[in-house]
Amino acid sequence: GDKGKKTKKDEKEKIFEDPVYITSLVHSYGYESARLGNILYIDDAHFITGVGNTVQIINTEDGEVEVLMGRDGGGIGAICIHPSRKYFVVAEKGINPNIYVYSYPEKQILKTMKLGTEREFTSCTFNAFGDKLATVGADPDYMLTVWNWEEERIILRSKAFGTKVFRVTFMRTD
Repeated sequence: GDKGKKTKKDEKEKIFEDPVYITSLVHSYGYESARLGNILYIDDAHFITGVGNTVQIINTEDGEVEVLMGRDGGGIGAICIHPSRKYFVVAEKGINPNIYVYSYPEKQILKTMKLGTEREFTSCTFNAFGDKLATVGADPDYMLTVWNWEEERIILRSKAFGTKVFRVTFMRTD
């Protein structure tokens, strides 16, 4: 009569079948797991993540971490990568935070966009062609802004919603 009853042996076998239990954590770089889209591969050997007031570029082959400090002092709100993988964006937090477009792999600031939100960016993304950048702000304004990032110019601005928006995207044809 024990056919439906699970044993400790059954539970152990289930654990080893689940991929989550096969891997192990070697080091934590302070990854902010509650933020969507906060770990992005920028090339085959590197990923980028926003942590506190830093952007970390982590080499997956040797574990080396390069740290770029936030510039506006309030922390990192959102990050995204250009479709060409030649640029990445850091949208910050703070009073009237800025958006910085960096070259990759040089990590030099090429463009700075201002006045996109009052306190914090929650999401950013490029369109498929890479010529437009969309950002969304948090409380108090919740502004959706579409930028011509190469000209550092706002194309469109609209109130997104009355609550925090976690992800902004373009349609593939935009």
